Amino acid sequence: KDDKVVSANLISHFSIADLQSAKDTLSEEIGRLSGKHGRINIILPQDTVNHSIQQVPRAGADDITMILRRMIARELSSNEFTFGFREIAESKKSRSSGTQNILLEYVQNKDLSSSLALLRECGLSPDLITSSLEGNIRLFNRMRPETSGNEAIIDIGAGYIEIIIINNGNLMDYEKLPLLVDFADSGTGDESKEEQASKIKIYKIVDVLFNSITSYIKGSGAEGLSTLWVCGTGSGLTGVTDAISSGFGITTNLLSGLEKTNSAFSALSGVSTLTSSGEITNFAPLSLLQKKKNLITGSIIAACIG
Repeated sequence: KDDKVVSANLISHFSIADLQSAKDTLSEEIGRLSGKHGRINIILPQDTVNHSIQQVPRAGADDITMILRRMIARELSSNEFTFGFREIAESKKSRSSGTQNILLEYVQNKDLSSSLALLRECGLSPDLITSSLEGNIRLFNRMRPETSGNEAIIDIGAGYIEIIIINNGNLMDYEKLPLLVDFADSGTGDESKEEQASKIKIYKIVDVLFNSITSYIKGSGAEGLSTLWVCGTGSGLTGVTDAISSGFGITTNLLSGLEKTNSAFSALSGVSTLTSSGEITNFAPLSLLQKKKNLITGSIIAACIG
């Protein structure tokens, strides 16, 4: 409400695979907010959104859109997808070669079906379907419009780590790495075992990050990486920022949102500042958006993080 996250709840072991159970859980959460909602936003799971860096001819946005649309259609042998892209800041080499690097994001319509089915069961229809990448970049650029050289957002999610390099609002690089760590609450009740399990998870996170972060440090010259900002589900592990900072010798902070909310909700905090769904990439199928074109939305934003 009013560009702020006023309530956020992380639900462990939530699965859309069991539609009835998911419906009951989501309905209960909406009821907890007096049953009221305005704009409905979905932040998709990281494994639903496909990311890749593509080198394309230097051209205007319309021509790049056409090139990327054809590229994805050939890859999938289908036109049932939605996509967006961001330009990666240019190097002198790319400027002289007449090409540019683009971060491409796309989602197949079939991969949206379960999320849309869940919302339909609850009598809801989304205005915006986007990625954690989009929310995190928006939040970061509002908090850090001026950076100290290259700074990295490290989103530790369920199954992946996303590394986003930004310099004064410009996207410099991006990488998504697989992470085989379960962040669900173990609930063993044994503090020593839970502490040991947490340390193992942190070790795996640092290990996954090692090659990428060290290569960024070596490859970015004098600017290096001045600061790391950690967010996502895994950022709640006690000691994770200290371990990353010690491992790479770089100042590491939590990206906790404009309202100092839990860093697990950084993407949600970024999306909550939108005044319209046209401000970031929207993966909602065009047919769905056309149906909602004339709807009047309220002041409370409900977000479903898949």
